[in-house]
Amino acid sequence: MNIDNMVMFNFILTVVLAFITYRQHVVGGFRREREIEETRQEIRNNMDYVNGRLDNLQDRIDRDMFDLYRDLQDVQDKNPKKNPKGINSRIPF
Repeated sequence: MNIDNMVMFNFILTVVLAFITYRQHVVGGFRREREIEETRQEIRNNMDYVNGRLDNLQDRIDRDMFDLYRDLQDVQDKNPKKNPKGINSRIPF
């Protein structure tokens, strides 16, 4: 093999390797973007799930507190009112 053939072979090999490297970089970039988007979508889905669970928990707490306030109001309404007249009405409990 003479020098001209070696130079031509080296040039062609360099161009082919550069093309393969560029192609891998482009394909890898698309793959990375897709993986990043899938990860972001998974995070959004998990956050939607967590937010839904928190909303349900908050609704249950609100209902329980409403029931508690209603029961407390019922107890207050059932107890007799103090007579505002007389000496015992001024003594605090």
